[in-house]
Amino acid sequence: MNKEKGIKIHRLAMVELLSTIDHKIRNLQQFFFVFRDTVDKSSLKDTIEEVAGIQEIYKPYLEMRKPHLEKIMIEEFIKDNYKEVSGCPYVIEADRKKLGFIFDTIIEFCNNEYELTIESTDNKCIIKFSSSALSELSLENLQHPPQELNLLPLYTARKIVERMRGKFNIEVDGLSIEFPCSYPV
Repeated sequence: MNKEKGIKIHRLAMVELLSTIDHKIRNLQQFFFVFRDTVDKSSLKDTIEEVAGIQEIYKPYLEMRKPHLEKIMIEEFIKDNYKEVSGCPYVIEADRKKLGFIFDTIIEFCNNEYELTIESTDNKCIIKFSSSALSELSLENLQHPPQELNLLPLYTARKIVERMRGKFNIEVDGLSIEFPCSYPV
């Protein structure tokens, strides 16, 4: 793994963690607003302002979460960046950089020992990664920010796939990613 890819993985994983923290802080803010009429207004106001100040620190990073969707010929994307494949001559809508992050993350988790196939069915493009490194993985491990740091990039990849209207599935022999697809224009 080159240093630049490591930095991208780190930044996107940190953004995902900041998003989780932001969600918890927003819940806390709602609690404050419910009780603002029953407690000392000056201390509550100071607390609300402090929380807002904390949010301002990380708010710009949350912009990185938003996918910048474009139409991508998935077969060509994989051939150009990873390996020769065929099976889905369709277009998906995805963020090219984040899609690269997803692939790089999975491949790194597999220690570069993987098999990649793609297929299309019912207006879906299915990208399958098979590797012995994925055999003990479960979707349950990736439902919440994991305690194991080695799973954090995969958790982040799952969240990104879902934000791009895809599905991230763990299977017996690996994992698959599904995206809605359409005919090339």
